[in-house]
Amino acid sequence: MNRRAWFILACAILISWQLYHVSTSPEFFGPPLPIGDGPDYEAIGFSLSTGRGFSFTWDDPDWKAPYLADPKAGEYPHLHRDKESGLTTSRPPLVPIILAAIYRMIGRGDEAFATFRSLSAVAIGLAGALAVAIAFEVSRKIFPAPWIPHFAAVITLSIAILDGTIRTYAVDFLSEPLALLWTTLFLACGLSLEDSQRPKTKIVLLALTMTLMIATRSMFVLWIPGVVVILLLALRWHKISMTISFVALVAVLLSPWWLRNCQRLQSFMPMGAQGAASIRGGYSDEALADNGNWHPDAELRLRHLLFNAPEASEWSSLEFERRLAIAASMETWHWIQQHIRDLPYLGLLRIKTHWGPYFGKSLIWRVAMLLGILLLLVNRRWEAYWFLGLPMVSSLVVMTLYETGGRFLVPLYGLLYALAGIGVAGICSWLRIHTNAKT
Repeated sequence: MNRRAWFILACAILISWQLYHVSTSPEFFGPPLPIGDGPDYEAIGFSLSTGRGFSFTWDDPDWKAPYLADPKAGEYPHLHRDKESGLTTSRPPLVPIILAAIYRMIGRGDEAFATFRSLSAVAIGLAGALAVAIAFEVSRKIFPAPWIPHFAAVITLSIAILDGTIRTYAVDFLSEPLALLWTTLFLACGLSLEDSQRPKTKIVLLALTMTLMIATRSMFVLWIPGVVVILLLALRWHKISMTISFVALVAVLLSPWWLRNCQRLQSFMPMGAQGAASIRGGYSDEALADNGNWHPDAELRLRHLLFNAPEASEWSSLEFERRLAIAASMETWHWIQQHIRDLPYLGLLRIKTHWGPYFGKSLIWRVAMLLGILLLLVNRRWEAYWFLGLPMVSSLVVMTLYETGGRFLVPLYGLLYALAGIGVAGICSWLRIHTNAKT
């Protein structure tokens, strides 16, 4: 079997596996779950599908209908946000666009909800299959014994099958499954840059994938400086020109969204107003007391304060978002000044949560990842720039912003599956060589 055969086999197994699990969930045909960003994405998708633009439709009876019919109707705070309806910049565009496309094709209802969950399951399966192919190919280049790449592929496939955490993300309308797929594809594109054939095409694919990552989760825009460093270290030719081309193409592809946000908010906020308000929840007393995890309390207090301002009734939804972002930025800066000594500790708490937990199967997985990194470093493989660089970039971004119970590590799961597969295969090869030497 070669890399392509392993990818096809892994697709057949993992996509079927993920689809089985999501389709047997009791929430498969229901609306997004009450906790999380699912209803936000779904409301915007509904608005796009009905021609009302990128908006929250909290006050629309048609939007509320499937939620009110759900047994968990009382758990949705979104059903009481009528005053917050209107145009928004507070969510990245890709997930709502996909939802809008589904609604226009088959209508909004149980089947549409099930379709989006199925797409999420397929994305998770594809990411796992890419990880299997990556583990096979990298192991093939490192180890001389022909059985090792196949063993690395088997281990990677097994980890992807056994990972129960990732399956939960397909049940809800969250962006993690798509982010996982794009990030794993980004790794595959980066590793392909070693081949000197068609470098321009490959840098275009790398930039397109990064654009999809940012359009799915806005936080990925903060990866760009780190990715620039990785490119400058990993590329073997045309380092400067290819790196500049990558950044420029990402900027061009995202410019319509960035310009739209700046125009709507009448401020230089290309990524929209969500970031500043969200960061306030990461730099707060609640976050400091809870291992660096983001908490909504500080943002909710600020929202309540602004809603009760005398002039609030005159603000549009976009004006409210702009003022919230400005006020949150000021509060965040004030909190940082008051807690300057706590910042290193807060950063360490975030990293601890980001890479946790550290027991049971998770601990075994993390040990296997470390073995993979050690093997790449000992063998002085250039692939280490990507396998070590991307997790380092992710960790630095989390240390700078905030953590949410390990959710920000999910997009890296494909990379980590492959890294663990390489590590286990490599240590088994080492044990076999030393055992044969003794006998």
